[in-house]
Amino acid sequence: MAGNGNRQHGTPNLIKDGKSQRLNQVRLDGSAENSFNEKWLQKLLFENPNLLPVDEIEPAFSPLIPVCQELQTPAGPLDILFFNPKGMLTLVECKLWRNPEARREVVGQILDYAKELSKWGYGDLEEAVRKSSKNEISNLFAHANSESEDMEEELFVDTVSRNLKKGRFLVLIVGDGIKGSVESISEFLNNYGHLNFTFALIEETVFELPEALGKGFLVHPRIIARTVEIERTIIRLEHESMVSESLALETKSRPAGGTRIKITEEEFYKDLKIADPSAVELLPDFIEKCKDLGFYIKFGDSSLMLHWDNSSDYNFNFATFRKDGKIHTNYFLEKTDRIGHREIGEQYLERLASLIDGEVIKSGNLWVWHVKKNNDLPAISETLKKEEEWLELIQETVERINQVST
Repeated sequence: MAGNGNRQHGTPNLIKDGKSQRLNQVRLDGSAENSFNEKWLQKLLFENPNLLPVDEIEPAFSPLIPVCQELQTPAGPLDILFFNPKGMLTLVECKLWRNPEARREVVGQILDYAKELSKWGYGDLEEAVRKSSKNEISNLFAHANSESEDMEEELFVDTVSRNLKKGRFLVLIVGDGIKGSVESISEFLNNYGHLNFTFALIEETVFELPEALGKGFLVHPRIIARTVEIERTIIRLEHESMVSESLALETKSRPAGGTRIKITEEEFYKDLKIADPSAVELLPDFIEKCKDLGFYIKFGDSSLMLHWDNSSDYNFNFATFRKDGKIHTNYFLEKTDRIGHREIGEQYLERLASLIDGEVIKSGNLWVWHVKKNNDLPAISETLKKEEEWLELIQETVERINQVST
């Protein structure tokens, strides 16, 4: 996808009572002495994310929710981290480019941040955000949910985890005075082709409004150049814009706006039959018995989730059945901890692990506690050989949760 080729723009004029008044441009300066410096721009963008034209770059990352400033990474502090309600991450670095030689350094800096984040898990990110926000944000999902309730916690955590692992980020360098050819930048980006990022340069031109209008600013964002996110890429130059090319990779289409496509029941069982034929015979019967206990099914993009709500309509996911024939249990403990009874979640996982001669993988982050067997997620078919015992455990756990919820 090509970026904007024409970088010229005029000074805006304010028309009032039929008369034109030319607005004065605010010159952003990198010096600490100037109040209009990089820190000022960083704060402006963090508090006004609509100044970043994300919809024009990659709609899947919109709308932006501010997370924290100065996120500490092994490569240094990232200026701003945003995400959206679906768990898509946007990394922003504010730079006032007065030195042409600094361009590669600036690009390399933010891409190093992206590389470090791609080594993190969900718990690592949440802990880093907690520290950088000075404990204002201790739960990423709760922060996202405060902005939009139209989401599922498990899917949010899955998406963030997957995007971290794949390095799928929207990477933005934002500043004033971004000029010159992007050829050296496009060549430099190829060194990070293993990350599935979308990259863009955004220029923010700021004009001061007259006192008659109560002062304030008019901010004009412009996309100088951008790439297209593809799983493996070659970045090439085309008419002073950066373009990404696929290396003969098959890509799946998605609807506009980056909406996730949930798997259908038919598709799930079709894929499961390929991965584990015997599971297709066992799982539907198990699901029906769980429904008799008040459970219901939710479908993700590649999984079937076993959900139950307590008397306060608080949701619990007892197991996630994946289409590859495996079972995930890494959401349950955190939910029981939220109702003040972590021991219920611990005992559920320990007893489930005992049923299949497995073990509970533990961590300081409650999200990632889960059952494994032989260093792998348990197979659906093997676990359902203990169907009666598991159903008994599920029923007992439900009763315990109901007792503490009244």
